[in-house]
Amino acid sequence: MVASASDEIWSNGSACGRRYRVTCIGATNDGAYPCNGNSVEVTIVDYCPSTSCPATMELSREAFGAIADLDAASSCYGNANKGTMIAAASNAIWDNRGACGRKYKVRCIGATNQGGYPCNGNSVVVTVVDYCPPSGCHATMDLSREAFRAIAKLDAGKIKISYTPV
Repeated sequence: MVASASDEIWSNGSACGRRYRVTCIGATNDGAYPCNGNSVEVTIVDYCPSTSCPATMELSREAFGAIADLDAASSCYGNANKGTMIAAASNAIWDNRGACGRKYKVRCIGATNQGGYPCNGNSVVVTVVDYCPPSGCHATMDLSREAFRAIAKLDAGKIKISYTPV
């Protein structure tokens, strides 16, 4: 199983090939506890820049699924399917679950790093379905992969956005 390493352990590529034993120790939102008690050994195969990697490493779907519930419930709606154009709200807009169900029109307005311009000029309407706590959320919203892809290049990882309630 594989993972990408953040700046904390990347060390100019010397982390490539290193193996780590990883264990889930808790939730990053106030939803159900996702950990299953297992641990998994992962091999570092890529770099996850600090601008897009809020943790020490980013696990592959297979590795994450071995230690935690891939379908862990959201803070707002449990396991109800709310589509793919969704977001998790940070403390800035969470409003003690008041943000649940709110819709926002989101637009990419720039890069957060020295990479190229990531925005494609589109906007997307997202529904808030989860909480993104300060420990893992360094932004206003954490967009789903599909919502992010609708407004910017996925490899940008993290972007500057504007958002308005709809």
